[in-house]
Amino acid sequence: MDEPFGAVDPVVRTQLQDELLRLQQELSKTIVFVTHDIDEAVRLGDRIAVFRTGGHLVQCAPPAELLARPADSFVAGFLGAERGLKLLSLTTLADVPQRRARPYGPTRSRRATRAARAADGTWSPPPRAGRWAGSKRPPPRRPARRARPRWCRCGR
Repeated sequence: MDEPFGAVDPVVRTQLQDELLRLQQELSKTIVFVTHDIDEAVRLGDRIAVFRTGGHLVQCAPPAELLARPADSFVAGFLGAERGLKLLSLTTLADVPQRRARPYGPTRSRRATRAARAADGTWSPPPRAGRWAGSKRPPPRRPARRARPRWCRCGR
């Protein structure tokens, strides 16, 4: 099929694409679909072949692999600058690996929690109790004045 949806408005185009996907799944037949619209190729294709001028095959891969790892700058330019967003549109929640949530409440010792928070900078030790605890600390002491060398005649 050579650009079968090229002259159709966007609403009808989406409906025809959905119908083509349904037919392909129902009949399990191979369909060679030619298009210059990368969004359409990503939506409809199981494998996408990118050809350079002169009919030279540059890359043939599933849509996710093609978007994630283009073979060269020609393929990357053909896919466009927003190919990362197109790759995200292929990902479903079922594809994302899930972690088990930690149970509610403390799961580590107090010392381990403090060490972990200190490592990422979200915890600092409480101020120490002592002479200046709870009040403003005194200003830092100024260093003692240095004696002037003998040859200095500045009048002091």
